Amino acid sequence: MIYLKASLKYGLAAFFVSLIAFLTFHFLDFKPLLNLNTLVLDIIIIGVFTFLASKEFRDYVNNKSLRFWQGMTIGFFVYMIMALCFSISVFVLMEFILPDILIEYKAQAALFLEESEVKSEGLITAEEFEKRLQTLENTTSWDLTISAFFKKVVVGMLLTPVSSIFLRR
Repeated sequence: MIYLKASLKYGLAAFFVSLIAFLTFHFLDFKPLLNLNTLVLDIIIIGVFTFLASKEFRDYVNNKSLRFWQGMTIGFFVYMIMALCFSISVFVLMEFILPDILIEYKAQAALFLEESEVKSEGLITAEEFEKRLQTLENTTSWDLTISAFFKKVVVGMLLTPVSSIFLRR
């Protein structure tokens, strides 16, 4: 339970920073669901907040000592809290508050798919291209929510061991 206390504060802070970044990207028309800059931002946000949570636990709760498993536990809670809260918020945004996000995503993804098909010059058959367009057309806000959740979890899974190793004493 002591791990959850430190993780909750930093997980929620990471969620708010991530949500503000998402909304900022959306309103500046940077297409946050398609833009790779959001992945870079996720790496920074998750890295910083898992590090800070582990550091606070090490320095103020655990007598300046942190074992690897403790850092992993704290990091897990941080990125899971962040990913869950962010995913729920994005789902609510797409379903109820800003439904144009899903419409814009589909339009931009279709445009990207068409551009990449032209560049690939026949590497993709017309049948495969139509299949991809149909899959894109059937994309729901739930699909994008699950995708956003797993992207954040994977980033957290990759970064948490780094901060745990760096901070252990």
